[in-house]
Amino acid sequence: MRNREGCLIPFLVLIVLSLLGLGLLVVLSAPWPVIALDVIMLATLFVAGAITTGWKVSMHAAVCGGAAIVLVVTYGPLWWLSLLLVSAVAWSRVRINDHTTAQVAVGSVLGAVVGGGLFAILV
Repeated sequence: MRNREGCLIPFLVLIVLSLLGLGLLVVLSAPWPVIALDVIMLATLFVAGAITTGWKVSMHAAVCGGAAIVLVVTYGPLWWLSLLLVSAVAWSRVRINDHTTAQVAVGSVLGAVVGGGLFAILV
């Protein structure tokens, strides 16, 4: 979405669906790392949504930043190379004029710290 004012409804829908999914994961006894992924997605959505009410942040970069840290935590240090993909996604968001460099930088760090950091704590 190019205008952040139109983000409220999609954010709320994502949160509701994620909560429903989380409930199903718990009821169906999903493995803890899978449940943790849903929890970090919700946390990242809440933080990014709060920021986006005042300033647009790149959710694409946030998801990639968080995913990179999840890969490192899950599979080891060789996966730090996945940060190259985070850079590529961030570059693409700036290149197509959907975000500024600052917005993708904040999104990448937000995903890594909130999503990846919380995953590292939870698992």
